Amino acid sequence: MTTIKPINRENEADDYVTGFMCLTDFEYEIGAASDGNAVYPSERDLREHRLCVEHCGIVEVKVSFVRVVQPRKDEDWER
Repeated sequence: MTTIKPINRENEADDYVTGFMCLTDFEYEIGAASDGNAVYPSERDLREHRLCVEHCGIVEVKVSFVRVVQPRKDEDWER
């Protein structure tokens, strides 16, 4: 199950989301793929969208908040 916590910038160590990735993507692509890598909210979602994981494997990851690089422009936000 995915752990989603609200952003708490007072204690950045607590700001993280757990997710699931293809193990091959994690081992070889996570820092090098210019088009990014998908992190899925559950193992089930990963298995449904990435059939390769039966061969590649699965890794559970923790994505943590470090800093805001560019603030959101709320007036431009479309919902």
